[in-house]
Amino acid sequence: MEELQKAAELLRAGRSNEARGILASYLKQNPASDNGWYLLSLALTDPQQQRDCLQRVLKINPAH
Repeated sequence: MEELQKAAELLRAGRSNEARGILASYLKQNPASDNGWYLLSLALTDPQQQRDCLQRVLKINPAH
């Protein structure tokens, strides 16, 4: 969970590239993390990749 907090801080600071690296590593080990996929959607700039992440979020947790 520490990685998610760090990634969220980086996103708030406008450091999306760094956040993406942390989130990619985190999601390799925690592919069922709805919060991880949500944060990754915020770190991406490509609309299709953002959509893919958000679809994963809803598949994992429809109430998110």
